[in-house]
Amino acid sequence: MKPSLEVQPVQPLLFWNEGPAPLLQPVQGMSEREQLRLAMVIPPFSRGSGGHNTLFQIFTRLERRGHACSVWLADYHNQMRDVRAARMRREVREYFAPFEGPVYKGFDQWQGADVAIATGWQTVHATLALDGCRARAYVVNDHEPEFYSSSTEQLLAADTYRHGLHCIAASPWLRDLLIERYDASADAFQLGVDGDTYRPLPVERRRDTVIYYARHSTPRRAVPIGLMALAELHRRRPAADGQRQPVHVHVAIAAGGRIDERVRLVARDDVGAIQGELEGHPQHLGGAGLFDPGGRRREVVRWNHEQAGRAATAAACRLVRDVESTAAGARAA
Repeated sequence: MKPSLEVQPVQPLLFWNEGPAPLLQPVQGMSEREQLRLAMVIPPFSRGSGGHNTLFQIFTRLERRGHACSVWLADYHNQMRDVRAARMRREVREYFAPFEGPVYKGFDQWQGADVAIATGWQTVHATLALDGCRARAYVVNDHEPEFYSSSTEQLLAADTYRHGLHCIAASPWLRDLLIERYDASADAFQLGVDGDTYRPLPVERRRDTVIYYARHSTPRRAVPIGLMALAELHRRRPAADGQRQPVHVHVAIAAGGRIDERVRLVARDDVGAIQGELEGHPQHLGGAGLFDPGGRRREVVRWNHEQAGRAATAAACRLVRDVESTAAGARAA
């Protein structure tokens, strides 16, 4: 079998041999300053990267608060070798957010920072090796070892949580995992919702529709389990006359289709949404119509490998029953 050449662990090897660069001594009152030099290290990106979008939504808001922000690309696989820094900056602004600061390719012009911020697992060993820093942190968007089967990538990703970086995790679930599994220092933030894009629309709702948010290209989303659960929901659902009454199921493919089409699809639903994952925090469905006329949020459910198909089926049935009970109560009133 031909060995995998996807990861060339030169940077981790240098780090393991030499250890992290020493931090500069803290300056009294620094944490109270209104302007800090913040340097965010990112992995390669492309249009549509949700993780990068989250990072730049955060970073541009720090920039607007007066901090001096810079972005540095760590690209040890040479995925963006043909892209110049000026084009990278233009694409950051076009794909993600109106970032005003400089964007650098590599670290030849490294200038130090008050805080160096690692992001994807591929950036952590490089960030730890950067000198001239007073503090370091690690924005963790997901539990990235779960992106891989047993492999070098999985081992390197897990290693990044073990070097004392304070983690800023994209959910309480992820924060707790980092603390419990890796004994990491961690805080959490909640992912936001773009209310201009994801919002209830003035369209007629269906009382018999379940949306399944599926991403088949990502194996950990466990799409086959979700499809089996929905098939079982279809089999179980009885009508008042004892006949089987099907539930309409729409499968929203996350990796394809336009965002506005998915928003309209979810806006027509009045039962709920299912999004599955073998392990991880649920994707935000953006509030795009997961509201009844009274404004209540519909349930978004997930399952893990301990629960698997039975829990997925139960969750789908619960969504339908809850809406039917609400509708019956409204008719009785």
